[in-house]
Amino acid sequence: INAEYMGRKKLLNNRHIFHLMASLQVTNVTLNQNPGRYQDEFNFLIRFEAIEHLSDDLNWKLVYVGSSDSEKHDQVLEDVLVGPVVPGPNEFVLTAPAPNHQEIPPDHILGVTVILLICTYKVLYKKYGTQNTGPRIYPGGLLCKQRL
Repeated sequence: INAEYMGRKKLLNNRHIFHLMASLQVTNVTLNQNPGRYQDEFNFLIRFEAIEHLSDDLNWKLVYVGSSDSEKHDQVLEDVLVGPVVPGPNEFVLTAPAPNHQEIPPDHILGVTVILLICTYKVLYKKYGTQNTGPRIYPGGLLCKQRL
């Protein structure tokens, strides 16, 4: 898969191999009903090769971009875990419902859009707390050197 930037989103083209990470290569993505009607569900055959055994599942997400103007119109059509992943070739079918046209601005329903196929593995989220300190300036220019 060849990832190219168009606007704020990535377009995916299934003619090349896109290296998601060192231990996984997506080798082919096929949309089974192409062309299809707007209200048809999506049905992707996804093939990938694992270089090594992956201890955790892969998270696959299909996102329909409803408008290039704002992410608030993006719709997550499917979000699935696939695993266990063993070394060698693997494949699965990802089926997702059609996007809800009522969540898309009327002037963006027809025309070109983007569907994002996202694969993540071991995504870590860390949260940090901070304490800001410094001089406090009150209205009128008074300075107080207490902690905020």
